[in-house]
Amino acid sequence: MKTDRPSKHTNRHVRSSSVHTLTTAANALRLLTLFSDKTPNLSVAEMSERLHLSKSIVSRMATTFVSEGVLEKDELTHRYRLGAALLELGLIAGELHPVLRASEEVVKQLRERTGRSSHLMLRDGDDCICLTAQTAGDDDLPSAVGARVPLTACVSGLTILAAVAAHHPAPDASLKTLRAIERNGFACAEEPSRPGIVSVACPVFNALGDVVAAVGVSGAAYTWHQEARKTSVAHVARAAMTISARLR
Repeated sequence: MKTDRPSKHTNRHVRSSSVHTLTTAANALRLLTLFSDKTPNLSVAEMSERLHLSKSIVSRMATTFVSEGVLEKDELTHRYRLGAALLELGLIAGELHPVLRASEEVVKQLRERTGRSSHLMLRDGDDCICLTAQTAGDDDLPSAVGARVPLTACVSGLTILAAVAAHHPAPDASLKTLRAIERNGFACAEEPSRPGIVSVACPVFNALGDVVAAVGVSGAAYTWHQEARKTSVAHVARAAMTISARLR
């Protein structure tokens, strides 16, 4: 019995439609990633310029996101910000994320034991994200919770880089510095982007032995003498071992 087969024209149309759908989805994701702690509010014109898309396309995407609660629009300024739907998803993701679940209590204890602000930076490609933090002083963290910074821009990031440098060289970071961190198993240095703030950090590994994060403490250099920093290194190392063990 003869069956009808899709024509070449139909196949081309399906492929074209699929490509269009994927492109639209990619642009939608790119739009959402424009928002950050540095750019919490954006206009259609700003999004259009950064995405290299027409204002009409950006406006339609933003309108759709507003209707779904993904974005919110300020009717007075006509600027957009992330919406409640993303906040809800973020809270769910945080509750379920294995690294956060394994580290939140440890990071809190680290602050109590050292008297210094503590934090955990999660590796994400060539960047790291401050996943959780406990403050002990005023403005002495390497970055705010949720902030994304290049691995080369903070001590915890350099600690992560040192653990992977053999396989993924980092041209922007000093190879000598990375080798010293790898040899010592920890980093203790002034924050590259925060003059006067010193951090101690150790890498965190998952069950496969891959470095996934770095845990550390930080504080103003003038209030933190060398002997106290050495004591903090021991506490940070134990914290890193505890978190790594929980990820196995």
